[in-house]
Amino acid sequence: MMQFLLAVLSGACGAMGMYTLREAQRQAPRSPVPQYAGAAPQSSATRPPGWDRMAPGREAASPTCPRPDAAAPRHAGAGPRYAGNKPSPIAVLLPVPPLLGHPSVQAESGGIGGVTVRAASCRGREHMAEGESRQDAFVVGSSADGRWLIAAVADGVGTTFHAECAAQTAVGTVVREVARLLKGNPAGPRDDDWSAAFGAAADAVKERRADLSAYAGDGRPCSTTLVALVAPVHPGSGDPVYCAGVGDSLAFRLGGRTREWEALLVPDASGTGGISDNVTWALPSGLDHLRTAVVRWERDDVLCLGTDGFTHALGHGSPLRDELAAEWRTPPDIMTFIRDVDYHRATFNDDRTVVGLWPSFHDGRMP
Repeated sequence: MMQFLLAVLSGACGAMGMYTLREAQRQAPRSPVPQYAGAAPQSSATRPPGWDRMAPGREAASPTCPRPDAAAPRHAGAGPRYAGNKPSPIAVLLPVPPLLGHPSVQAESGGIGGVTVRAASCRGREHMAEGESRQDAFVVGSSADGRWLIAAVADGVGTTFHAECAAQTAVGTVVREVARLLKGNPAGPRDDDWSAAFGAAADAVKERRADLSAYAGDGRPCSTTLVALVAPVHPGSGDPVYCAGVGDSLAFRLGGRTREWEALLVPDASGTGGISDNVTWALPSGLDHLRTAVVRWERDDVLCLGTDGFTHALGHGSPLRDELAAEWRTPPDIMTFIRDVDYHRATFNDDRTVVGLWPSFHDGRMP
């Protein structure tokens, strides 16, 4: 009985306390709602200057009031890598509609056998500003028997309709075909193997053109440059490396002893006939301009494939040329490699892609 009375008294006291608190809150004067920086103002009288100012492509600009508590961006100390005069700021627009599986940045890193691979492809500033897709592509793979590393890079010709589709199609096809042709072939690809593989890539681009023809309208059908490389996965000093290409995408190397950049496959200047875009030959029409080469992978050489958006930045007098010659003695981590490939320099606005191969395995103990 005593416990029952205590419980009743406790409940009554609690109810009386809640009533007293609510009554005090009801009688107290109401405070105005605080105005936080960056929050929508409660009335037009309190709106900061610029709140209603229209901006291109937007309904209204962001408020101009300061945001003192905004968090600092991550990795703020790194920033872009500048390789000469800084470019003017631009607005970055996403591609609309986006191409499935073709992001603005594509990257890969790791090892194949005894070779360390770094690869990155970045959308250029021109395509960022225009809201267009990255038109470069790369693929890195190996032969079925595990003896050979196969890599390919392509640069879709920018004045053609959906050039990115041609680039994607070309790199995937040539790597698959070379892998098939190398099956049971310990000697590496011959010239006729390259002709067959690049012919298959040209045919695949033609088929892709047919798929896109209903949407192309008056646009030129898609085309692309293509360069490929076959190298041993366990390289010894002086082992052969096989290269082939159509157009101005390059196979090149950073000499282990000289620390100089050297083209392995001299680009073919455009001529008469075929799709050249006033600059370079391209698939499918430029198949007759296939070039091949066999070079030696000397100790500490770094082998590379790249599109002209990167290789043009390695010209004489470029700070990037000398800096990367020193920094790429060993493979950088993948985030640094992306930053290197996506250098910033005024008037250098094209997509850029590089596949780099180091002749030893460096990724066995990644943190």
